[in-house]
Amino acid sequence: MSETEKAVATGQGRLRESDYAAAFQQFIIPFWKGGISGFIKADDGLRLHIWYRLHPEARAQIFISHGYAESTLKYRELAYDFYQQGYSVFMWDHRGHGWSDRVGPQKHNVDVIRFTDYSDDLRKLVETLPRNPALPTFIFGHSMGGAIAIDFMQKHPSQIQAAVLSSPMLAPRLQGMPVPLVTWLAKSLARLHAPDKCSVRSEGTADHFWTFRLAGTRSRARFDLFKKDTLEADLRLAGPTNRWVITAFETAAGLLAPERMARLHMPLFVASAGYDRLVRAKAIRQFCARAPNCEEHVYPDSFHEIWNERDPIRDPYLDDVLAFFQRMENT
Repeated sequence: MSETEKAVATGQGRLRESDYAAAFQQFIIPFWKGGISGFIKADDGLRLHIWYRLHPEARAQIFISHGYAESTLKYRELAYDFYQQGYSVFMWDHRGHGWSDRVGPQKHNVDVIRFTDYSDDLRKLVETLPRNPALPTFIFGHSMGGAIAIDFMQKHPSQIQAAVLSSPMLAPRLQGMPVPLVTWLAKSLARLHAPDKCSVRSEGTADHFWTFRLAGTRSRARFDLFKKDTLEADLRLAGPTNRWVITAFETAAGLLAPERMARLHMPLFVASAGYDRLVRAKAIRQFCARAPNCEEHVYPDSFHEIWNERDPIRDPYLDDVLAFFQRMENT
């Protein structure tokens, strides 16, 4: 019996890195195929790829908002973990990501006209997808997906009963470069060239953007599987366009405004990683201090993707997340 089979037999039901690839095929792929996949149209006509699976005895429902240059492929294991605990799960590829329509002509670059388009899409999904109005609705948002969730909840606070924000993108780390400088450079490049041109690299190649050394996790098994599936599906993404940089960084900074923070009355679980090279922990602490009902959790040994980390880090993190959601079911 494999390590994952032992975990399933004991009721924990989580994949183990020791036999990850085989266990993924045995448990996650059938689960994924058992969900409903399709497309819905955003308000501006773009097609958004969606996937969901309704639990027959659901205790609540969770919307998963993925991060920058990711897709629903990366969150199949997390969706499985939530479903195993009795939750209906809804996921989608943000516009310009995964199987959703691209915004501009650059297939392998992250592009959006307005960052608020992402939260408008989330509103459309919450209104359209078959969630149960009698059950609590939660959001799990990682990095960019966390910023999108915050923007949505500040605009529509009554729609969400609680949220987990994992390494939310409130202030990016830019290899020592100040965010205002990078934003100014992106604006200058947009004027000189084009707003839909890439401000970093022209293509999302495996060599430049898919090296384990630069990954947000230390789990080689999880990194390798997502890389393999993404490249095979030709869903790779890389550098952002100039206009993405401008609108993303300006929107993220605005999320901390006092009048916007006051609207976040729902309980929040905010997690930060001790070895995060992509977002600033100081901004996360400031956010949690300003939110009316926020609990902060720090995982000192983790890289950026806490939910996607090595088993010894991921297990206690997931225990904390599930305990939070369970407490929120009856509040």
